[in-house]
Amino acid sequence: MDKLYEIDRIKEKFNFEALNTIYQIAYFEGAGETLDLLESYIDMFRSCTCDVDLEMVKCEVSRVKSYLKIQKVMRNDRLKHSLFLSHDVMDKYIKKDKLYMATHIIVESLMNKLSSNVFLDINISKIGDLDNIFFSINVYHSDDISDQDIEEVTKDINRKMSTINEFEEYSIDTTTKKEIFFKFIIPTE
Repeated sequence: MDKLYEIDRIKEKFNFEALNTIYQIAYFEGAGETLDLLESYIDMFRSCTCDVDLEMVKCEVSRVKSYLKIQKVMRNDRLKHSLFLSHDVMDKYIKKDKLYMATHIIVESLMNKLSSNVFLDINISKIGDLDNIFFSINVYHSDDISDQDIEEVTKDINRKMSTINEFEEYSIDTTTKKEIFFKFIIPTE
């Protein structure tokens, strides 16, 4: 087991050094957009390799921002977002990858189904005097999406969300076809 752990560490170190080399080449060649993308990926990669179960909300949000920046480029600028992080939750601890995985599942499922531009309005704030965190992603798009497609997307998202299953509460609201609202209650540690 120790040998496998050591091999994984060598792979991580090699990958990180390879990314830094690519970054240096892009820097010297003046490839600004490539540099931005690499910086986002390196930040995301660096935080994903930490061996911790808990993470501060502000660190998790940093990973979400890096992920969304990469997705924007991968999706040819079809994905835009705004993100509000309430100051009173920044230093709270939550289980690592909760915000990131929820965002990833929603983005992947929706972007694979929708052909229009998609705007994500993300809000992370405190719930009254409780120690829980309210996390919402409101999705706006202009596709003419059928009820069946919305049902398929929500089933796919629900199936993938069940693998995380550490949300205090989770809901999807598809009242209108042009907006889909995801709401999460995340316990702090």
